[in-house]
Amino acid sequence: MKISACYITKNESANLAASIESIAASVDEIIVYDTGSEDDTCRIAEALPKVKLFRGAWCDDFAAARNEAVARAIGDWIVFLDADERFSTETRGNLRAVLEAAADYDALAVKIVNLDVDGVEEKRLNHTYVVRAFRRSPEIRYAGRIHEHIERAGGGLRLAFIPEASLVLLHTGYTASRAKGKAERNLRLLLRELEQTENEEDLYRYLAEAYEGVGDTERALHYARLDIEGGPRPVLFASRCYRMLLYTLPAGEERTHVLEKARRDFPLLPEFHAEYAEHLARELNFSEAIAAMEEAFRAYARHEEDGEAMEFDEAMLVVAKERAALWQKIVAKEKTLTISACTIARNESHDMPRWLENTAVYSDERIVVDTGSEDETKALAEAAGAYVCDYVWRDDFAAAKNEALSHATGEWVAFLDADEYFAKPQIVRPYLAALSVEQPMIEAVMLTIANLDEDDHFKEIQRFPTVRLFRRRADIAFSGRIHEMVIKREGQLEIKLEKKHLLVYHLGYSSGRVMKKIERNFALLQADIEKNGEQPGHYRYLADCYIAFRDWKKALYYAVLALDSPATAVGSDSDMYKTALYAMRECKMAAEDMLALAQKAMEDFPDLPDFYAEQGMILSSMGKLRAAAASFEHAFSLAGRETGAVWQASCFAAFAPVAWRRLGEIYLALDEREKAKAALAASLRLHPFSEETLASWQRLFGVPCGETLREFFPHTAEALCYLARWAMSAGEAKLAADAAAELTALFGERLPEADCLVAWQAGDWQRMAGEAMKNVVGTMQELLCVLLQSVAQGHPLRAYAAQMQPLLPSMQEILHCYETGEPFAAELWDSCAAFLPMLVKRLPQDALLLYVRLLSDMTPEKKREAAAVLLTEEKWQAACVLFADIPADAAAADAAFWHDAGVALYRAGDAPAARAAFSRAREMGSQAKDIAAYEAWMKEVMA
Repeated sequence: MKISACYITKNESANLAASIESIAASVDEIIVYDTGSEDDTCRIAEALPKVKLFRGAWCDDFAAARNEAVARAIGDWIVFLDADERFSTETRGNLRAVLEAAADYDALAVKIVNLDVDGVEEKRLNHTYVVRAFRRSPEIRYAGRIHEHIERAGGGLRLAFIPEASLVLLHTGYTASRAKGKAERNLRLLLRELEQTENEEDLYRYLAEAYEGVGDTERALHYARLDIEGGPRPVLFASRCYRMLLYTLPAGEERTHVLEKARRDFPLLPEFHAEYAEHLARELNFSEAIAAMEEAFRAYARHEEDGEAMEFDEAMLVVAKERAALWQKIVAKEKTLTISACTIARNESHDMPRWLENTAVYSDERIVVDTGSEDETKALAEAAGAYVCDYVWRDDFAAAKNEALSHATGEWVAFLDADEYFAKPQIVRPYLAALSVEQPMIEAVMLTIANLDEDDHFKEIQRFPTVRLFRRRADIAFSGRIHEMVIKREGQLEIKLEKKHLLVYHLGYSSGRVMKKIERNFALLQADIEKNGEQPGHYRYLADCYIAFRDWKKALYYAVLALDSPATAVGSDSDMYKTALYAMRECKMAAEDMLALAQKAMEDFPDLPDFYAEQGMILSSMGKLRAAAASFEHAFSLAGRETGAVWQASCFAAFAPVAWRRLGEIYLALDEREKAKAALAASLRLHPFSEETLASWQRLFGVPCGETLREFFPHTAEALCYLARWAMSAGEAKLAADAAAELTALFGERLPEADCLVAWQAGDWQRMAGEAMKNVVGTMQELLCVLLQSVAQGHPLRAYAAQMQPLLPSMQEILHCYETGEPFAAELWDSCAAFLPMLVKRLPQDALLLYVRLLSDMTPEKKREAAAVLLTEEKWQAACVLFADIPADAAAADAAFWHDAGVALYRAGDAPAARAAFSRAREMGSQAKDIAAYEAWMKEVMA
């Protein structure tokens, strides 16, 4: 049997000799096909025994070059290596024996180990399988301009996988210093191939690798996703893109999906089962994690080489068995662990059913200390099987909670208020079991409380850390009459900070109930201050109360005192910066002062996104748009990762929709429309029920924009009703009609305007007028009924007369003027003004402009009033029409007039005219702080 070794080369003087040395003793001839070397490659080749050197032009086609070399070989078998590959010292002597034993095969795949040789010692990077030997036959040839592969005409290539112990290749081509250049070359060839091929899916994997090599992660992931979409491809190392996605994607839904798919698509690879087991354990599903790891053990035991380059080795097996043994201990602990769920309550019948249902999932006993309920709280708790005891309220939260602890018998205590509940109650028990096994020294768990507003779509208000889980022990109790906390009577409480699991939802600060709680807390604070004097520990709580009372100056005063005091609040020290900044904004303090405080907050809490977002808002108000955008972007990057050792309360989740909207508006002002679209979409995904964001979206897309908005709204009755109402006010006829129709189809609810909307969408104004008239008649009948009842009860009609008088008799006159184009008479002003706020919301721009132009005979003062309404609704062009119709020497054309005209002109896109208006406003003594911001924006936009 004769063996030919083949190479294609170009400037391989550093590698060729070592490669040929590893193969020379086992082969009968060595073919070197050089494609244009400019170094010593050819000279080195010619000097080596058995080498036959041929030269040819490089044509950007690896398969063509390789086939040129194969055509010159005479051996029965061909071993084709790259110049930067060599057989290992331990296995190179086995080559001939391996080929002689391969009588039943057409080609051999051998393991290739990628080495990094840039350092003092060679380091193993990774490994895979490659076909490097095949029978010489007219039917067997290379195919593929780049990442070429062996094919047999008619298919059916019989392929053997050679064990690493028999034959292994070492490859230095992916050393860091060489990898990027090779990736750039490959990418250039692949993109050319992509333009020509009809089977672009065959290139996805290689494009992913090339883009990864040049550092373009986004495109690398794009092609990796495409590659795995249809399942494993019939190539060696088909799992490559699965692995790329798994080590690149952050933890989350997509990574989990890829991991589950990898496990299904490659059931014989133990590493995917093992990684899935670890994923399940991280999610506290320990029983399922054990089952998945056992599948990894079975896959490892029965694994045979198949070209997928198994990475699970003996060392990993040892670690995996240790992990499975640990999970077994945790599962056993789950069965014996006891948990007491405790709360104190008074008139909590609204929240008690949820608390009882939630605690039933994880607790062994439930203890409710009632402090004087007059509703169904006690009955609800007793009916659910909770232990209920009465306690006389003494204005002391710690005392009441310690009373509950005196009745508890569990190993751990979960002490949640009645308006608090775990987002995932099913993981409380496995979490505490794992903590008991892995960290038995931990005595309490500080976890995240998310304040939700149940009166506003359960929107998140704020997050803060606090202790809600702790061991039941005699030396662990509550302390503090108000804002009580868990303490250890002697020594330091060993606390674990838990950021990922065990999120607790809290409804107590919902808008419908927060003031009652604040008033209660304020009364307790005042009682304590009267008894003990005002102390530093009171400052932060007083600031919170005064913010709620909208007493901004006192809130700022106490927030500053709290910042300067030695008193601290674990996990909430940053709150006072937020309170101070909020109060400063309401007090309309200088942007420079707010910016200084925000920057001090960033210095103290560099890992919190909140203050970078605050800085973004302040900078944007100062007209520094680029800097504001950068600050917002940094805030979002911080929010997307967990950083820092200090865990602090954050309102960023609640503020994020506003921050994304403001960022979108900034990009819109800078005419970066794609970035604006991405930011506004992010805002709408978080909170679609925002008229400000919807208006900005409409400014981006124009009217209509309904089709682009629909995806952001859930299919609920509330959402559809909101969407229809907003669309009506925004002139989105189709969206309004579609939302109203869907509301009826899905939920059987019918809007009174439904038929009117259908006519509006169809442009059938006569029918629409008829439908509107029906609604008017019905509304007038209802109004008459109400007014008659009011009179019957002795209430005079004088309160309504002023509103009713100008409307109904004048409507026909207004319609006549609108139809004929005659200006509105001065005596019609009251009616015109009364209708204007509704018309501004509902009329399309062209129709609104016609209405506004008919106000030409009104006094400058009346036009100024109308313009103010238009500015409020951001109808800039219509406002400009009125401003232009007011004489510059009129009394109404004061400093405020020129300021407002400048705003309207800027927003309408006439920057030069806006600049002149703002200049006139300054000359007349305007002190409006936003003029500088507008001037800066114009300078930046016009640059």
